[in-house]
Order: sequence, then structure tokens, then C-alpha cells
Amino acid sequence: MTTSSPADEITYCAKHPEREATLRCIRCNRLMCTDCIVRTSVGYVCKECSRRQEDKFFSAGMQDYVLQSGACFIVMAVISALLTQAGFASSFLGFILGPIAGGLAGEAALRVSGRRRGRYTDIIGTAGAGVGGLVGHVGMIFSRYQEALRDVPLEMRAEYEQYVGGSLSQVLINSTLLDIWFLIFLGLALGAAYTRLRGRI
Repeated sequence: MTTSSPADEITYCAKHPEREATLRCIRCNRLMCTDCIVRTSVGYVCKECSRRQEDKFFSAGMQDYVLQSGACFIVMAVISALLTQAGFASSFLGFILGPIAGGLAGEAALRVSGRRRGRYTDIIGTAGAGVGGLVGHVGMIFSRYQEALRDVPLEMRAEYEQYVGGSLSQVLINSTLLDIWFLIFLGLALGAAYTRLRGRI
């Protein structure tokens, strides 16, 4: 009759009881499967311990989230409106100006909140920057369209709409969702804002 030694016993993940596990968290000694481990400079920890460790570095509260998203919104709205007015947001210069605009928005968000970061600072701030960029761009196009339309006699407005590419809604769609250069500008700006808020640049 053979007996199994403790070394031969099968152990299972604390979070996934159906999965075999041999690794233990260096902080709580919990058994972990490969889906539950987080590699650190000192060894493997479970996701719960990793999250608790990260929480020590997150000091932003709800008020900071509001300030950060608001700052990103305002900065991107202003920059987007100015670049749209100058025609730069819809040109190849978007490759250069997009990252600069996003970086400025991210930096502004950190400054208004005393450089406090929260677990969702990057997501909330980037969302604010995205909405701001769209609002600034669309707002400027709307303003220019309405201003030009005021000088067009009523009997000639149909011809004017045909000349500029359609009604106001069509112009806004063509100048935003179908404008590849503006979308590149906005995408690069959001990427830079996200990276700045993550603390990587």
C-alpha cells in the first residue's frame, strides 16, 4: 500500500477551485493559478494584494475626478476650436498638434487636482478630453456655418447648402465623422492625454 506525501498532494487556486495551482502569493500566502498571478519585482502576488498595494498610490477623490475631466474638456475644446478655425485640425499637422494638445490637456488636469491620481484618472480625463475635442470642433464649424448663412438671402440658401456640401447636419457629419485628418488629430490627442494621466510621460 502506497501513501502520498504532502508534496504529491494536488492544490487548487483559492479563487478558481477547479484549477490546479502551485504558486502562492508572497503577501497573503494564497494559492494562485496562472490567471490570478501578478508579477512584481519581488515575486508573485495575487490580484487582490496587487490592487491593495496600488490603492496606496491613488489619492484622488470624486472632486478630483470632476476637476480633471473638466480641465481636459476645457483645454481640448479651446485648442480644437482654435485649430479648426485655422484649418490645422483637418490637415496633416494633426500628427504634430494632436499629441501636443493631448499632453497639455493631461497636464492641466493634473495641475488643477494637485497632481493627485485616482484609479480612473486616466479614463475619466481622456473621456473629458474626447468630448471637449468634439465640442470645440463641432462648435466652431456650427458657428462658421451660421455666420456665413446670415449673409445669404433666403432665396439662395438652397444653392448655398449645395455649394458647401449640404445642410448643417450634413456639413457637421462630413467635417467630423468623415474627416480622417481630424479623427487622426483627435485620436493622437487622446492617446497623449491618456499617457500623461497614467504618468508615463
